[in-house]
Amino acid sequence: VVVLLVLACRDAAWGDNLTVTVIPYDITGTPKYELKSLQEALKRWDLSRVWGIEVTAGKFETADWEWLKDNSAKLSRLKKFVVTEDIESVADIPNTTEDSPYFSRSLEKLLLAKLKRVGDYALQGRDSLTSVSLPDATEIGDDAFKGCVKLESVSLPTA
Repeated sequence: VVVLLVLACRDAAWGDNLTVTVIPYDITGTPKYELKSLQEALKRWDLSRVWGIEVTAGKFETADWEWLKDNSAKLSRLKKFVVTEDIESVADIPNTTEDSPYFSRSLEKLLLAKLKRVGDYALQGRDSLTSVSLPDATEIGDDAFKGCVKLESVSLPTA
């Protein structure tokens, strides 16, 4: 049994909403939220219990990437991060430094539809990462995947 909890918080001041499905680590159900940002969608969650995040609509902006980076240690069980084709747009993953990637080391699967650029060091040292799909990427930054020793599958656009 899958339980969906949908919260529709539409406010003209927010602009485009982001639809986020949160996959809890240790409970049944996949709560779905329609809010203005990833931070807003996850603010009620104990981030250490989040196993997966799927973004299915709206605009994923630079501020969402920065929030992920700032909270990567708290998202210690995050294994799967997906941005689907249904999303309106995805901001490029900004450059970062070697010691400040966007995800915790637990990340195993990454699918980022509509993403054009992965910034420098964005996924550096994610030693659990096994699968990456970037179907619309046109640029990969310096050392973006440095230290991803378990990476078995990478899907990029064909030339």
